This record gives sequence, structure tokens and C-alpha cells, in this order.
Amino acid sequence: MSLGAFLFDNGYVIKKAKGRPMAVDKRKVTISDVTLREYGQNVAKRNLNVFTDAYRAQTARNLIDLGFRRLEVLSCVSSKVVPSMHGDRLRGVAYMIGRQPGAEIVTLVPNTRGMQLFLSLKLHELGHHAGFFLSAVQEHNLANLGMTIKQTKQEYIKAADMAKKHDVRFCAYISAAFGYKPAGGQKIIEAGFESLMELITYFLELGAKTVTLSDLQGVAMPGKTFDLFTGLARELGNHIFMRLGYHGHHADPETGLANAEEALDAGIRILDGSLAGAGGCVTGAPGNLPTEDLVEIAEKHGFETGIDIEKVKVLAQRFYSRHINKSALG
Repeated sequence: MSLGAFLFDNGYVIKKAKGRPMAVDKRKVTISDVTLREYGQNVAKRNLNVFTDAYRAQTARNLIDLGFRRLEVLSCVSSKVVPSMHGDRLRGVAYMIGRQPGAEIVTLVPNTRGMQLFLSLKLHELGHHAGFFLSAVQEHNLANLGMTIKQTKQEYIKAADMAKKHDVRFCAYISAAFGYKPAGGQKIIEAGFESLMELITYFLELGAKTVTLSDLQGVAMPGKTFDLFTGLARELGNHIFMRLGYHGHHADPETGLANAEEALDAGIRILDGSLAGAGGCVTGAPGNLPTEDLVEIAEKHGFETGIDIEKVKVLAQRFYSRHINKSALG
């Protein structure tokens, strides 16, 4: 399938009229909040009495009320590894949130077993989208998913077929898109531009609505983020490029936010963040880009987010006081 054949509508991208594409609204930015999924996957079992199902559902509803139109909330992974994502908890949180018209709620699915769980919980009936993910770097994919990139791609072909049979929409994420430094290693392993293009094309042709690139460990320095995204824009064409997103982490907060600004400057219009920068991956960086800072940066650059920034700051402070400051992870 040719990439040029893709037309889509995520609120600000191309719409077709009389056989010709209409103009893209480049002044809108989608801030996707990943707090509940990224932070939630790290919460210790003994602290689930603080990070309760009811609290998670209320936080999701609060975010939607403040104007967020895309959230990551759940993950269909092994509850032995991630106790907060036990099937009963997933069902409870999802049904307390309920169907939210106009909001895209993403539940991560690591493989076909995860897709089976997603369907058995009937998350699609509540409007959830599945989130497929793999790494651009073989070493990280093995560490994170226990499979090679090739094996993961084969899994997702099957998972995509399952999704399509049940009218489940899905998006995709590519981790370590800017490189990966193994534990104890000194050298950053990079996938290379052509490999990254191949993975983006793979997911788009599979049917992913969007593809988000993650700087897993915050290894990119200012300049590299802009260069990568402008290079992808040249290769993909503007309208396909608008389906890409940026998920930054921060070894250094200022550098992380500078990279987010560079992504905006390069034309990216989907940014991932979490309240107070909470979360992170055990194989990646210790934090995310703060959602409240991303909203503020986007609006200072003249973009529309549709989000109440002052109320988001209050929500972020409350989240920090309840969880991060009290070390619910420990």
C-alpha cells in the first residue's frame, strides 16, 4: 500500500472533499496525557490502597473535563509483573470511567495475548483504542518484550487482524527511536533513519491511526530531535507526517522540554506527557515530560490545545503531593 493513499481525521488532519484534500489546521496541538498508564505500571502492590481504581477513574474523568482528548490509562500486560493492571482492576477502572465521547482512551497491548484480554474485557465497547508498541533497537525490544523486532511485528499482524474483526481502532508507539543505552553500557545504540522509516511504514500500513516516537531514555540532544522529525517530514510528506507524535523522557528536564519545543518546530502536533512528570519505564528514563509544561509551551507558541492550563497545574500539584512526594512507588 502506498503511504500516499492514507487519509485520516483525528480532529485536525486531512479531510477529503470532492476528491481533493482540504487544508491541515496546523495551529492545534494534541497533548496526550499518559500519567495513569505510565505511573500506574510502576506502583508497588502495597501502595494500591493509595492508587485506587476509583482514584484512577476519577483522575481520567478530571483530565477529560479539563479538555484532554487523548489519554493512556491501562495496559493489558501480566499482572504478575504489573499488579495495578490485573484484569479485574482493568475492568473496574474502565467501567468507572465509562464511555467518553470525543476522548480517545488508549490501552496498551503488547502482543496477541494482550489483545485477547482487551477484547475479553470488552474495552472496545467503551470506546478504548488499542496501543501497539515495539522498540526501534533490537537490544531494547528483547529487554522490554522478550522478543525480536521481527517476532513482535508478526505478533502485531495477528493482533491487528483481531482488532479489525471487532472494529477496534489502534495507534502505535516506537520506543528508543532516538537511541538506546543498555544498562552498564557507555555507547548509545541507534536504529538508523531507514530502519525507523520502515517501522513507521509498517505500522501505518497495518492500520495504525497514529505513530508516536519515544525518546525512551532522554538521549537526544537539542538539534537531533528537530533533524530527525524534519527528515521524516521530507520522506513521508506533510499529511502523513501529521500522524506522528513525540513521547519524550527526561534525564534532564530542561533538555526534555527543549526537545519537545523542537518537535513542535519540526511540525509534530501530538505530544505525550504526564502530570508532574510522573512515571517512566524500568528500561528507560526515570520520568516523563510534565503535561502541564507541555500545555504551557504549546500555548506560548500560539497553538490551541483546548485545555485549561491553570486547572491542569492544580491537578498536577495534587497528584505530586498524593503520589510522588509520598513515594507510592517504593
